[in-house]
Amino acid sequence: MKWLNWVLGIGLCASLNAGELVFEELLIEHDAKPDEEKVDVDFKFTVEGEGPAVIKRYEAACSCLEARISEGGKLVWQPGESGTVRGVFSVGNFRGTLDKSISVQMADGRSHQLTVRMTMPELLKIEPKTLRWDEGAKPAPQSFTITVNADEPINIKGLSGTNNEKFPYELETVEEGKRYKVTVTPSNTEQRGFGLLRIATDSRYRKHQSYQAFMVVTKPRPQS
Repeated sequence: MKWLNWVLGIGLCASLNAGELVFEELLIEHDAKPDEEKVDVDFKFTVEGEGPAVIKRYEAACSCLEARISEGGKLVWQPGESGTVRGVFSVGNFRGTLDKSISVQMADGRSHQLTVRMTMPELLKIEPKTLRWDEGAKPAPQSFTITVNADEPINIKGLSGTNNEKFPYELETVEEGKRYKVTVTPSNTEQRGFGLLRIATDSRYRKHQSYQAFMVVTKPRPQS
């Protein structure tokens, strides 16, 4: 019993004397440019306390975010030293605002959650994103409103759908290069169905040359 108490005491002292990573920021926001593919976000820290701060594990919760630690992935940091946890965000075809986190687990049991809040531009704003009809309801026409959210005009080059027979559509130019309307009138709503509408544009940015919208016939939602 004395031996066990001695071991536990040593562990407790080591934990109490462990250094701590003190971050300047736990949340960093970034507005991506239309042509950005990768964004580096740096979380700077300094070690405070009497002993070293030992990083046990660090990882990002999404494949779109890679976590790196300065000085070649150094895991043991001495009091007074400063370093950086870098998040490398792959923008891909993400649009809008989303949060992605990096978790830093310390050997003494403490942890740090570092959040990257990335806002990717939507040069074409589509409202709504999805048109819905209840199964068995009247197949009334509904419309997507497409607004260009950019300083320069963007024209729609063409539309293509995955279920045109059930979801025929018609494109209307409200203002050339600025505003469009796509009206969809389902051929029937007797059975549930799904359609994908692809919108091709002449944007000079490759990732903004294609957008998507959706059409569905679904089971009626229960009345609350």
